[in-house]
Amino acid sequence: MIVNVSRFITLLCVLAVGATAMAQQACDTIAVLRDVRSVVLTSSGGKSSEIIVEVDADGQVPEYTYRYNTDVSEPGDISCERDSITLDFSFLRTDRRSGGSKFYSVWGRDIHAGAFVPVAADAALRTGWELGMGKIAAAGFRPWSGGPSFELGIGLVYRNLRLDDGLLFGSDDRGVLYIEPVPDGYGKASSRLDVWAFELPFCIRQNLCSGFYIDLGVSMVMNISAKATRNYRNADGTVKYSHTLSHLHQRNIGMELKFAVGLDSCLGAYVRYSPVSLFRSGFGSQTDYLSAGATIAF
Repeated sequence: MIVNVSRFITLLCVLAVGATAMAQQACDTIAVLRDVRSVVLTSSGGKSSEIIVEVDADGQVPEYTYRYNTDVSEPGDISCERDSITLDFSFLRTDRRSGGSKFYSVWGRDIHAGAFVPVAADAALRTGWELGMGKIAAAGFRPWSGGPSFELGIGLVYRNLRLDDGLLFGSDDRGVLYIEPVPDGYGKASSRLDVWAFELPFCIRQNLCSGFYIDLGVSMVMNISAKATRNYRNADGTVKYSHTLSHLHQRNIGMELKFAVGLDSCLGAYVRYSPVSLFRSGFGSQTDYLSAGATIAF
């Protein structure tokens, strides 16, 4: 009887020890922690360190301790980017918002350059060139997503025209601009007409696939300056004569029709046509014009 009782007690002890060992090895057991009081992280130091995480909380057992090895970067190993100089031309950006029923702003768009061709004009006028920014600032409205945009803005343009060799611009006391031959005994003549103007463009712009767009519109042109220069030399070419003819009677208000195609934030092409002469009737030669060239966007 005593032997049987001893065997029973021994069996209970063995089972208790085994259960305790299994409970200690169950490291992956999920347990619920309540009333977490603190979480402490400590490291032994060095590049390859043991990180110890100790959690003090109420639960099934009073404390959980997690240990794992990881690489720790020293302060000297941390690389950081050095300051660099960058150019940010914010005034050249275009803010065209997507979505439905949106107003938006445009800054510094439609930078263009091309040929300036007189049509329905005096045959002595030669093709010149132009350079401008069609929309220094503009406001736009897109009624619905993916639909056309309506834009109204302000721009600035410079243009010039030249005369055939052997001809000069002239002006009388009333400011009438005319064309005359080089005076007798002189040669190597050149003459140019320079025009500055503000533009108020209104256009309909439709964006298609892959950033491709079509732009169709009309501009009111406000001519603010028109000057002509005349240069010629004496017979042996040793003396040069130059004159600037100002106070010319250009039209204050003109009009242009415009068509353009291209890729957003890239290159495009345009054609402009004005059926309105640069000068008032009776104060200069007829100068309706056509211009064509390329646009660039940022």
